[in-house]
Amino acid sequence: MPPKKQFSPDFCPLPSIQKHVKEVDLILESVILNHLSESIILCGPSGCGKSVIVHEALLPYSTDKKLQAAHQIVHIDGATHCELGACVDAILSQLQPNKIRLRPNGSVVGTAAEKLKELTDALAGVSTRTGKKAVVFVIDQLENFVEQKNQLLLYSLFDSAREQDLPICVIGLSTVLDVLEKMEKRVKSRFSQRVMTVVGNLFADVEDFSTAVRFMLERRLPDWPENVPDIAAIVLEPACIALVNRLFESRKDWQAVNMLVEIIAAARDPNLVDVPEPATFYGRVSDFFFADPTQRLIRDLPHLHLTLLLCCFEFVDTQQEDTFNYVMIQELYATSTRQKTRSVKFGETFVRGAFFELVDYGLLRPTTTKPRNEPQRYHSLSLGVSKYQLRGALKESDLGSLPTDLRQWCEAHM
Repeated sequence: MPPKKQFSPDFCPLPSIQKHVKEVDLILESVILNHLSESIILCGPSGCGKSVIVHEALLPYSTDKKLQAAHQIVHIDGATHCELGACVDAILSQLQPNKIRLRPNGSVVGTAAEKLKELTDALAGVSTRTGKKAVVFVIDQLENFVEQKNQLLLYSLFDSAREQDLPICVIGLSTVLDVLEKMEKRVKSRFSQRVMTVVGNLFADVEDFSTAVRFMLERRLPDWPENVPDIAAIVLEPACIALVNRLFESRKDWQAVNMLVEIIAAARDPNLVDVPEPATFYGRVSDFFFADPTQRLIRDLPHLHLTLLLCCFEFVDTQQEDTFNYVMIQELYATSTRQKTRSVKFGETFVRGAFFELVDYGLLRPTTTKPRNEPQRYHSLSLGVSKYQLRGALKESDLGSLPTDLRQWCEAHM
């Protein structure tokens, strides 16, 4: 007699998640408890919650001891296992973790037919050792098996299930909505015509999003230390509420929830000596999630490039001109470095190269019209680099190393 599932799935109490988890749970129940072969594909954009749905559906089966003995879970990643030999080896290492396989010089031994026969024998062995034992295959990035035209593995899994009456469940995760249509006819005929579309927005409102954050925190830290504030109190902190609201307005995906939970859990470690205040901490987390790419680019500029960019800003501000050419900026740079005896002096070749690298980075843009017999002119402010972004990217150490007039201009205008 197969073991009975004594409890319902324990998953995040959101209607949109519950609906999908229950559907996957019904398939798992028919395979693990009733020894049928089923399959399902979860399609949706990256970060929409496909992996969360599968994890929550598998949770009751992986936490109950009797149900643990009735099935085995195998995870395959289409990004790294789309080659047949590597994929079979990954499956065998999970089906038979205690079996040692010798690979001369790290190579994969055997033809494709031999590898597939080894896989079939391993699947048969799993079920014969303890009676009918279901095998659940979770294939992430299923589209890679289709786009790489490596569908032989999928065909072999279903073929083994049909010939040997093995209870096999294949759960595919894909960001390609029509992945089923791209399969070969022989594979598609063996795949259950069951596709679940997971929409990108699983949260009806910000309360749902906050509930998911709290739920995942409780799951992430079940043994919450007594000397650390309660999880409910953390989620209700004003700085945390503001960050959650901003995340909901911009992203609304499970990837953001997981990242936020991991950051909060790491910062709330009781072993940490220097724990920042909530406002400071969530401010840093907000900078992490909503980092300005232009500020990040400016922050990583070498000293010469940063100095030239500041020269461009000073030229536009002092000369009241919207455009400039390389000669104008080179002369301003030369004047600035002459005024500070300790400034590093770069040759004209390096200065020219750095200026045009700023153009390549997109921080400077050439004008659409070029005057006759004049050098090419460039914009700086019109391409999206503002004084606010520049001020946010500059550090105190940057200002101290600048030529005197540039430093004074920065202090006065930024």
